[in-house]
Amino acid sequence: MRIKDLIEQKHVTFQLEDEVGKLHAFAIENFQKNLPIFDHQKFLGCIAMDDLEGISFTNQLKEHAYLIRKFSVSSEASDLSLLTSFTLHQSDVLPVLDEEKFVGLVYLDDFLSSFSDVPFLNFRGEEIRLKKKRIDFTYSELAQIIESQNAKLLGVYTSKVDHEYIELSLRVDHNGLNEMLQSLRRYDYEVLSYHENDQHSENLKENSAYFDKFLNI
Repeated sequence: MRIKDLIEQKHVTFQLEDEVGKLHAFAIENFQKNLPIFDHQKFLGCIAMDDLEGISFTNQLKEHAYLIRKFSVSSEASDLSLLTSFTLHQSDVLPVLDEEKFVGLVYLDDFLSSFSDVPFLNFRGEEIRLKKKRIDFTYSELAQIIESQNAKLLGVYTSKVDHEYIELSLRVDHNGLNEMLQSLRRYDYEVLSYHENDQHSENLKENSAYFDKFLNI
């Protein structure tokens, strides 16, 4: 994905002299929660409409300039940087600045639409969810285990990390899933996802059924 393909240069600008009501009207009509604010041609930052709740519509924005938050990304930002910035600033738009010069805006909806086309989400292959103690985990070991089973690791998404455990989702192209899952378990990975060809799960089901039958004798 290229951020330059997502930058919208045609947009409505708001000035410090604008009334709060003007911002509310635009935000409601365009389903936008954060608006860029300028002092003539100088970009000042964005203001969240939630922060303007309860303020008179006839007040000028300059009376509440303290609510303006300045954040931005560069036109060379990576996909991960964009995702992090959207999350960190809880914004549906990201201003793009190069050397303090305002370039345009990237909208969250456009980014998510483009992000859905990244290879990790579109690769054909099995998705496996794993959990392991963080202190014992390395990405290199995980890749070696997968590749030792004549499989290809197409992508890794780390979904959760705390002081004790790490959880990941893998996209794998394989020829024998059961052997791979058993190999992962031998290295103390807990398989969180369900797979029809997982012999371990089938054994657990059989043992559980036998135990239930034993208890009912």
